[in-house]
Amino acid sequence: MVHEGAVLAEYVDYYDNSRSYPDAADNPNLDEEVAVPELDGSDYKLVLPSGVTIGHRSLMRFYKQSFYKPNRDMDLVLKKDKHLHKVLASYRALGWSQTDQRLAAKTARDVHFLKRMQSKYMMKLGVKSNKLQTHFRQQINY
Repeated sequence: MVHEGAVLAEYVDYYDNSRSYPDAADNPNLDEEVAVPELDGSDYKLVLPSGVTIGHRSLMRFYKQSFYKPNRDMDLVLKKDKHLHKVLASYRALGWSQTDQRLAAKTARDVHFLKRMQSKYMMKLGVKSNKLQTHFRQQINY
């Protein structure tokens, strides 16, 4: 083999960059193995020097979760409330008055009833259309 064993010995000096490493002067024995400190025994997450945690993709559903933060949620409610009051004020300026709850419920019931009647009519029409075909005719003849 050209890339194994004694053949590589003649290229070692040419490809050896260990003298350019910053700690080369501190460690005179360059052939000694470097000990890599293990920061965390867990294979599922990696903590970067900046403090950011990178998790394994199999645990993505857990990393995506966000927990209840009361201050942030209250700020959102207040912002939405302010926006809602602003919109309602502009509607009132145009002459809109608040809708009566009983009237809105009655309108919703009426709309639901009309949709139900329409779907019932469409079902009857479909059944009638199926009765028009008096025999079965194959569409593809092999």
